[in-house]
Amino acid sequence: INYDWDAVWQSKTSRDGKGWYAEIAVPLSQLRFNGHPGRTVWGINLCRIIIRKHEEDYWVPFPREWGATGFANLTYAGVLMGLKDLPDRHRLEFMPFIAPGVSRDYDAGTPTKVDHKYGFDLRYGLTSNLTATATYKTDFAQVEADQEVVNLSRFSLYFPEKRQFFTESAGVFDYGRTGVGFSGGENDGGPGLLALFYSRQIGLYDGQQVPILGGGKMTGRVGPYDMGLLNIETDPATVLNADGSTSRLGRANYTAFRVKRNILAKSSIGAIVLNRQGGGAGDGYNRAIGFDSGLAFGNNVTIAAMGAKTFSPGGGGKDFAGALDLAYKSDRVNYGATYVDIGQRFNAEMGFIPRVDIRHSRLSAGWTPRPRWWRGVRQLTFSGQLDYYEDHHGRPESRTDLLTFAAARQDGSNLTLTAQRDFDAVPADFVIGPATIPVGGYRWDTVTAAYSTNSSKRVYASGSAAAGTFYGGRKQTYQVSLNFLPFRTLLLENIYTRNQLSLPGTSPFATNVLSSRVSYSFSPNLFVKSFVQYNDDRRLATLNLLFWYIYRPGSHLYVVYNQGWDTNLPGPYSYLPRNRSLAIKMTYWLAR
Repeated sequence: INYDWDAVWQSKTSRDGKGWYAEIAVPLSQLRFNGHPGRTVWGINLCRIIIRKHEEDYWVPFPREWGATGFANLTYAGVLMGLKDLPDRHRLEFMPFIAPGVSRDYDAGTPTKVDHKYGFDLRYGLTSNLTATATYKTDFAQVEADQEVVNLSRFSLYFPEKRQFFTESAGVFDYGRTGVGFSGGENDGGPGLLALFYSRQIGLYDGQQVPILGGGKMTGRVGPYDMGLLNIETDPATVLNADGSTSRLGRANYTAFRVKRNILAKSSIGAIVLNRQGGGAGDGYNRAIGFDSGLAFGNNVTIAAMGAKTFSPGGGGKDFAGALDLAYKSDRVNYGATYVDIGQRFNAEMGFIPRVDIRHSRLSAGWTPRPRWWRGVRQLTFSGQLDYYEDHHGRPESRTDLLTFAAARQDGSNLTLTAQRDFDAVPADFVIGPATIPVGGYRWDTVTAAYSTNSSKRVYASGSAAAGTFYGGRKQTYQVSLNFLPFRTLLLENIYTRNQLSLPGTSPFATNVLSSRVSYSFSPNLFVKSFVQYNDDRRLATLNLLFWYIYRPGSHLYVVYNQGWDTNLPGPYSYLPRNRSLAIKMTYWLAR
């Protein structure tokens, strides 16, 4: 299911004494279909989510075991009839934009910069099932900043893609996350088993934008094959490193080609080819090729398998990776097994592979009864999971044992209790705040309790507390989330996270992250939003203001203001401006 699909369409709703009504108008030009004379029959399904009742109503229900993807299985959906003599449509859309703005980077000591940005997106329906998109000087001024977090591990963190050009048809390029596995990360928003392609490697460097000169993509279906082709060119850029130094990135070209074919009833096989040319040290190259399959047997059993190889200058051997995921999933019982093997020189620079030279084994099992004897409880979860990592010499690298109990109540509130035991063999010193974790093996235990209230209420909250040992010391983590809906068009969202650590060789210290988002809708076409964040670990505070007006279908006006501050500074000034920018972006949608 592509939740980021955002074609030009219109809807109206109303409510009276008999119930709730919705009318949705989607132009045929926004849909892909094979036109031909005579009558046409389409598969269709409809879903209404009633938040206040925690209820999902489907026109044609499907087994719970299918999960969210069952809604998209139109083989078992309803039938839409009455369509006749539908012509083939070669949709053409042209969306130019202008985005003047001013900005200043105080950290770099540069004067105020005036920008006169412009560009366009162009979409053309090559066939009824295949669309080509071209972009020139792509701009993402309206995209919200990433959620601030504190990384207490020695590995990179995964952030979701938010840029519209890359989120559109993003599922076509998914690799390593086939949607059939129980333990492969499909449902937790993570990267999956083996993320060869991670679109945030294009046009971003450590959260900083790298200008995109232009590019194009082609997505859709050709005969029995689903395919996607992406090519992007980025301009040279100077970026800031974590230590405060700067680096110069050369021009780079990124290509991704994905093909997949459905087999059997609910299974698929596919391949992906990736290439980066330039942009890195010495303007070299990096390439990867991968094959994958996702097999489903009945409603419960799934198997996902994949293998990949990378190519880099000076590489040779130990550059293979593979994964296998077996799962049984039902409404009452879930269990699975996963094995991932990543070579020492496996180098997927267009993907997200935080660990190499590892063999990763995972076993998981869960029992999820629906107790009639416990009033008010919809479903219980009793689960266990074991993750074990070792290098290719058989030396243990890390291990996690996790036990979980969860109770989902009928009113939508949830209680979760976990007990976790970890082991980590640290191969090189690394830093957590003011502390340095030296080489060695560490074991620790953590217990966590979390509770969330009924999210259909005007005020709803969640909170969690975790405590235990950590790398030879102790750690407590507290997180509170409070959301307030004073009336239907105003939403306030607040999240506060605090870590308290006591580690060997340093005084006890704490980290605090606070984010607050306020969204207000004047009408279905006019929105304002503010997003404030504070992270004392990075000594950073940020403000993002967005005014968004849809002045005609498909055409948008954005006014975006961003400002950052350096905080907790020594001397007479505890905070100083880091950067600020103001941009006005206007798009205009033309179509035939």
